[in-house]
Amino acid sequence: MYQPPIVNFPVFSVVWSESTDSNGASSPAVLAAGGGGAGNTGVGNKISSIAFKGGAQQPSHAIAHELETSPETCNCVAASGNGQLLAAAFGKNVRIYASNPSGFHQLAEVEADFATKESGVLSMAFLDRNNGGRDGSREPDGGVTLLATGGEDGVLRVWELHADARTAGSGDGREGERPPSLSVHMVHACKGHEKPVTCVRFHPSGALVLTASKDGTCRLWDCERGSEAALLPTTSGLPPTASTAKAPVIMCRSCCFSPDKPDAIFSVQSGGRGNAYVTEWRYSVRPDDDAPGGRGVACEVKPVKVSLVSPHPATSLSVRSDGARLAVGNVEGTVLVYRLPGFAKVMEYPAHDLPVTGLGFASREVGAALGGYDLLAGSADYKISLFKSQGDKPVLAATFRAFTRLILLQVCGTFVLSSA
Repeated sequence: MYQPPIVNFPVFSVVWSESTDSNGASSPAVLAAGGGGAGNTGVGNKISSIAFKGGAQQPSHAIAHELETSPETCNCVAASGNGQLLAAAFGKNVRIYASNPSGFHQLAEVEADFATKESGVLSMAFLDRNNGGRDGSREPDGGVTLLATGGEDGVLRVWELHADARTAGSGDGREGERPPSLSVHMVHACKGHEKPVTCVRFHPSGALVLTASKDGTCRLWDCERGSEAALLPTTSGLPPTASTAKAPVIMCRSCCFSPDKPDAIFSVQSGGRGNAYVTEWRYSVRPDDDAPGGRGVACEVKPVKVSLVSPHPATSLSVRSDGARLAVGNVEGTVLVYRLPGFAKVMEYPAHDLPVTGLGFASREVGAALGGYDLLAGSADYKISLFKSQGDKPVLAATFRAFTRLILLQVCGTFVLSSA
């Protein structure tokens, strides 16, 4: 595990991105957002872009850009595939920034959540249609970028972002540079969840959007029509003990498409206390003639495997690009990694002192460039962490650490319930 001692604020959201320097050279980067809140805490509210480079033993790092957002705290952040666009959620409002060698430059702002109380966006995802058509076979859609948002009001919203001009310059109007221009408009408001949306994910083809919710379900949405394509009852298949008097409500905190299988979905669900379970699903797509215009799609979805993955509620989920590893972060700050298929645990890191607030695998290329460090986690304990997801030794290391800690506690005559 590698923890860069560089974050000086509580991290509420963290994602992989890309950074480009003034010479045009790009490098893997991490976007971290959070802060101390609007009060006089003495802790700033920031969005930081941290650039990484591979090293002999571990990556080196440096802050590429940093944006002070006080008095507001950014609770959620997302980056486009090429790192040129950044979406940041400040309560119910989402601001979109251009990211270039001179920093972050705000392009647009939209209201994206309308809950009557504690309104706020909880998850966002980009899809750049420059990388392919909606069905994976047609021509690109002419540079349209999609942004999906979900939050406290339980509504998935899909936005189209049209770039009128993108420059590598600062966008400050200096001679030879033209400020970037971006138009944003909502194309779908997808209603169906009964509680807040906790996670949104695009299928790589752009044909489907996947959401998770505190109502204990995931839903698939037809991205073309904005209609519901399937309901995934994530509480099905769980043991009877999953819902108890102490944890009566099962919530789905995170979900994702499997990167290596076109018909696989993973969701992670748990109650307010107790075990967390991952469900693996398979789905098939068929035309939906009942949709307006007869152009929609519907999905048949079936659960194929339910696995216990954490003794504590889970906060996040990610699957590696080759489909060989699945990672879960939990409320105890632990990151657990499983081998797929089969769900054999290969790693368990007590990485953080507070709940994991963000988790994600990098692409295979980024992992190779960083010497195998391909898994990212963040927490409000002022830390981000990088892990290698390949070998099996870290499980033994984590087990030995827990055993040693128990012996020390016994020697001292003190017994502490711990998740280490």
